[in-house]
Amino acid sequence: MNFSAFLARCTASGLDRNYQERIPYPSRDLEVALEENNKPGLKRDYTVLAAAQYILLADRTLYEDFIRSAAEESERKTWGLKKWTLWIKKFAEAAAEYEENGRAELAAATKMAYQKMASYPV
Repeated sequence: MNFSAFLARCTASGLDRNYQERIPYPSRDLEVALEENNKPGLKRDYTVLAAAQYILLADRTLYEDFIRSAAEESERKTWGLKKWTLWIKKFAEAAAEYEENGRAELAAATKMAYQKMASYPV
């Protein structure tokens, strides 16, 4: 298990409901993987796979943090909706790219992350 998968499991379990204050990795890892212009290669593959791990292991907790719990603060809700929607699109693009390039394992992980994120109402 890698560190991102460990943190995703901790986030999903509710061990630390204030994870963003102490360990901001979920949103940071997703931002690095899906928003930065990373060149194709091993480093990019790793960051995208780490981001997918967060969604595959802690999707409900992250969704609640990004969408539902942000309902009280309109600025934070807008940020959460924008991020969630953007990441859905980026996972779909990554899945298509990996599938096109014959990278079956990465295509499967990113497609599953896309499907999980897209299953939530925004």
